[in-house]
Amino acid sequence: MHLRGDVAWRAFGAGPDTVVLLHGLPGTNVVWGHDFDRLGARARVIVPDLPGFGGSMLAAAPEHALGDVVDELESLLDDLAVPYGDGDAAGDRADPRATHRLVLVGHSYGSLVALAWAARRGDVDAVVLACPPFFSTAIDGRERIARMARGAGWFAHETVFAQLACEAMCRVRPLARLAAPIAAPHLPMAVARSGIEHTWASYLGALRTVLGCGWQTSLDATLASGTAVHIVEGAGDVLTVNGRGASVAATHDGVTHEELPGAAHELPMSHGEQVAAIVERVLDQV
Repeated sequence: MHLRGDVAWRAFGAGPDTVVLLHGLPGTNVVWGHDFDRLGARARVIVPDLPGFGGSMLAAAPEHALGDVVDELESLLDDLAVPYGDGDAAGDRADPRATHRLVLVGHSYGSLVALAWAARRGDVDAVVLACPPFFSTAIDGRERIARMARGAGWFAHETVFAQLACEAMCRVRPLARLAAPIAAPHLPMAVARSGIEHTWASYLGALRTVLGCGWQTSLDATLASGTAVHIVEGAGDVLTVNGRGASVAATHDGVTHEELPGAAHELPMSHGEQVAAIVERVLDQV
């Protein structure tokens, strides 16, 4: 991992395009495993720890609001001299000399970050949203988070209990890292341990983004800039709203949708090869 400002990141590949992979909540860059190495054959792939998580845990934004997160990521791309994408509002998509494509890929919370970032930039060629939490209300979101795992519902509320529990894990983080794989045996060990690599402030900021239900505004702005949006969901995902992704695709030009049978919410880990292939296909189409 490298560090630019407050944001830790890794990168691989040297193709003509740029793909940015954004993890979900809680987590770090490790959710994007070896299945995604294939993208390096055709793109420069940048994989950050989102501000407040993992190696970016000390990011300065005190509330870790969505706009602050996008600011930090935008600074990272500027520092890495990533060119503008073809799909900017000025019309570069029609310019045959504009050969660089920029694709943002987000999982869960990361998909909301990707949408907001694309809406701000206006030059992103495509966003791929894996398991986006397109909730209608905060109550709906909390109920769905509670289905994810035993005790998950306690951390879907801004309560003193949730804060104290989170801060207690921070104080004994080395022990929490050891216990995490036992608490989440269905996840790869590195991914399970990444689930405690955050602070209460960063967790709360991300939770507010997830429950804020601002995705529709970001989606509309992203589509208005000419960015293609592809939604991929797991057929067995208890967090996403049944039929919401398909409904969004049916009612919005520029949005496509597919559902992976036998998949749940952990798509980058459980179905990484399929998700990587989808990103390659999207690169071919934009």
